[in-house]
Amino acid sequence: MTTASPAVENASGHSPARSAELLAWQPLVARARSGSMLTGPLGAEGSAGKEWDSNSGSADHLHLPTTLILCDLFPLTPSPEGNLPDFPLEFHTLQELDLSGCGLLALPESVSRLTGLKCLFLGGVDAQNSSSSKNQFKALPSLANLKELEQLSVHDTNLQILPALPENKLASLRVDRCPLVAEDFPTELPRTLTTLHLEGCPLGGSFDEPEKLPAAVKKLEGLLDLQMPDGSHVGEFFGTPLQELLRGRGSAGGL
Repeated sequence: MTTASPAVENASGHSPARSAELLAWQPLVARARSGSMLTGPLGAEGSAGKEWDSNSGSADHLHLPTTLILCDLFPLTPSPEGNLPDFPLEFHTLQELDLSGCGLLALPESVSRLTGLKCLFLGGVDAQNSSSSKNQFKALPSLANLKELEQLSVHDTNLQILPALPENKLASLRVDRCPLVAEDFPTELPRTLTTLHLEGCPLGGSFDEPEKLPAAVKKLEGLLDLQMPDGSHVGEFFGTPLQELLRGRGSAGGL
């Protein structure tokens, strides 16, 4: 499994392997869009591509971006397998990564190197709703090492099994319209979750039958916004806390 431990550096401050991985990302970074889902601009120019010193022959003089928006750039890579290069160790500076609608078949295990990541967007399709641009992966590598991650969006993909998730700060998880396998749904979810969207997932649970939600969901006590598989919204934000709804159904069932 890929770890985020530092590689041995050469005299220039970069190991050859790290520089090769970083330069492999240069053409992708050059296509990056402007903008951010985080509060305030994170990039010096608002565009990761403008922060990349394309005239530098090495990684020594690169101003690495904190925001990398590559959504709806299908095909994102020339690889027919839809594979991305390994993430460089230098990308620990990234705080936001958007790979939505890029037709990816997999995410590199080296995603565990992105230890500064706060937002990871992998879902959705482009404005033309092209099925070819939909991210096709059915599983993801472990994300447990991304201790700073606050938002994870994997909606409208082929994801069947949730990956291992970080438990420190994850507040928002969107898996709308993913064909999640109920039998493989985790027994625990991060207690830090305040937003959870499950609309269109083949899981039990609805406004009228909240008791059929997965056990891990029913344990969450801090949800402000829970979108159930049937599309119903409950939670503190909507004036119907999940735990209150569950207690009400339990009382009704005991009558």
